[in-house]
Amino acid sequence: MMTDEMERFVNRYAEDLHVLTMDLVTGESLIGILVRTTDYEDLRKFNLWCFIESPDILRWKNSGEISLTQVLDGEVIEQITTLI
Repeated sequence: MMTDEMERFVNRYAEDLHVLTMDLVTGESLIGILVRTTDYEDLRKFNLWCFIESPDILRWKNSGEISLTQVLDGEVIEQITTLI
């Protein structure tokens, strides 16, 4: 996905921590949330996005631990759908 497409999802869903499914070009799917981190602007310039997989969401909400995030390249994301 292009930066502007990804940014629309982040702007729409990151604040409320909506659970999303991300289908990747490799055929695998990830379930979790997009989050805005302190380096959001720097990552966005390179079409990179912070994502937390579903098993780590509660832990991240309680701790804000940055090591729970994965940085995904927007180009490997084929489609995003909301679950909640």
